[in-house]
Amino acid sequence: MSIKRTLETITLDGGTLPFHFINTVRDRKVENVHDYLTAYDDIITWSRRMELLDEAGLGALQEFAQTNISEATKAFEKAIDLRETMYALFSAIAAGTGPETFVLEKFNLFLSEALSKTGVSFHQDQYVTDIVHTGISLDKPIWLVLKDTYRLLLEDDRKRIKECRKCGWIFLDHTKNNTKLWCNPLICGSTSKSSRYYHSKKKPGPTPGS
Repeated sequence: MSIKRTLETITLDGGTLPFHFINTVRDRKVENVHDYLTAYDDIITWSRRMELLDEAGLGALQEFAQTNISEATKAFEKAIDLRETMYALFSAIAAGTGPETFVLEKFNLFLSEALSKTGVSFHQDQYVTDIVHTGISLDKPIWLVLKDTYRLLLEDDRKRIKECRKCGWIFLDHTKNNTKLWCNPLICGSTSKSSRYYHSKKKPGPTPGS
């Protein structure tokens, strides 16, 4: 019996928040992809699972979205545009190549907006960077994603950023030797090995007497 594909059941194999956001498409290497994000309500559901905001904050966004349909649609389309821009950027990084100029320029526009809403706050005896924008904005979830993406690009070893050979998901390789090939060895790794085994068995053997 197949498992229903939902935001509640999607595996979190990206290793970091930005990649969990990129990986809300399954699978990127097939013609008819399955997109887990189809409306702004899905952004709320995903944000809840990622614990981006508390319930009060999520409830406020959801209520605002339900009473401002046009704005919610624009915010959703913007989030998808960001996700695909991030995929293009990190796919290039994973391949060890520079991203196309227009991809970087587009990403920087998203990033500059998010950073303009970011500041330092004092929480539990520590100074932390946080979104300091006051009021309700339907873009807050993607600002939080972008803030963490900025940290990722500055602090993490980009050689550990990889693209799954099987499904195209982006992931951060946390293994000691940095040798991981698939986002999830038990899923993509297993099917890749099974496929190779199947095709090896299908290869014709030597002709008798040859």
